[in-house]
Amino acid sequence: MLFEFENPFIFWTSVKDHEKMKEQLVPRIRKDSLNESLIHRPNEFMVSSFYSQTYDYITDEMLKNFVWDPLEQMHVEKKIKTPKNYTLDSLWWNRYYPKGYAKVHSHAAADWSGVYLLHLEEPNLTNFYAHFGHTPNTGYMNQQQTMDMVKEGDVMIFPSFLEHAFHPGEKERIIIAFDILAHHGRPVVNIVRKNTTKLWV
Repeated sequence: MLFEFENPFIFWTSVKDHEKMKEQLVPRIRKDSLNESLIHRPNEFMVSSFYSQTYDYITDEMLKNFVWDPLEQMHVEKKIKTPKNYTLDSLWWNRYYPKGYAKVHSHAAADWSGVYLLHLEEPNLTNFYAHFGHTPNTGYMNQQQTMDMVKEGDVMIFPSFLEHAFHPGEKERIIIAFDILAHHGRPVVNIVRKNTTKLWV
């Protein structure tokens, strides 16, 4: 006999209208990445927007394409129970220059997190870590996975507690990341955009 918990896992799928969205979003992100008032620098090889920033160039249709439709597809394929509604808690972009990286981290304040690979000129170097063992045990059950099978135009969605990192690359990379909260009562007002609540009926 065998019982398996549903988590952790990484779901990915292709994003509808990716080429059209890339054509619209990449030039704007590159422009904003040079505006010191709109960015911060986690390290010398990347720039990032702020979680609470507003993005007039990211439309509700775009959010449907790279957040809500993939999230719904994930629920169907994984057969995950759904809450009454979801809200998009935060949204930001990262621009990685050559040698750009992000250290191992998680987004533990949310339920689901996502990474939309908007611009990628080399294999995807996102790495995930499932730490099932901790010191003083041997860590024998620990696992890690480089998601190099995921390509530009795909979005990855995963439990927010799952640790991940972006390994240094040789080319420019641009991603849009987001965090999603589940709610079991009435919808919660969101700070990112007006229409970022997903109702499940």
